[in-house]
Amino acid sequence: MDSSSPLPRPVPTEITPLEERAVLRFQYDLDFHKRVQAAAEELLAEHPDDPLYIRLPDAMRSLQQQDEAVVSDDQITAGTRYLADILGLPYAVIQDKEREGLKAGVHGLLAAVNGASA
Repeated sequence: MDSSSPLPRPVPTEITPLEERAVLRFQYDLDFHKRVQAAAEELLAEHPDDPLYIRLPDAMRSLQQQDEAVVSDDQITAGTRYLADILGLPYAVIQDKEREGLKAGVHGLLAAVNGASA
């Protein structure tokens, strides 16, 4: 075999769960960035003298707030209880600091899921 020719790569017969999650994450990130770009362009229409790089962070924060606003307190509490159960932590005895950390994680996760489905 010639040393300059690449080795043949095996063709995957099925996608692994890790690959599927990576593809879904890539699609979510791509969709989010498209939404940010569109929102930034809307902001530019209102402020035509500003460069795009100034409006992109504003657009990103606005979209994140919209995605997070879709999540209800009941969803966060239910998700936190579920996550605590998976981790083997009785929800009733978790300290407030730990509970708030779990809630913040669940809130971010639900916001991302809701943003991906928007």
